[in-house]
Amino acid sequence: MHADDQILDYLKQHPDAKDTLDGIMSWWLLGKEGGPTLIEVKMGLDKLVARGSVIAEHGPDGRVYYSLADAKTNPQDPTGIDDDENGN
Repeated sequence: MHADDQILDYLKQHPDAKDTLDGIMSWWLLGKEGGPTLIEVKMGLDKLVARGSVIAEHGPDGRVYYSLADAKTNPQDPTGIDDDENGN
């Protein structure tokens, strides 16, 4: 399973979750045998942000926090569930 799929799976189960790249690696994907690398998770997040499934916000501490896009930010498909691997 690709990192972006794992992240979306987590967010579907925890729709109010919000965390940094480090937090996602440490908590959201914790215990995933053969789990994705830091670079793969960053690329997955970038992909999800680009297609509007996830939002990235700068926190007051200067770090980027990722969370599930809601219907207001992406009314077409906030979870990206209908997308295939080509983003269609």
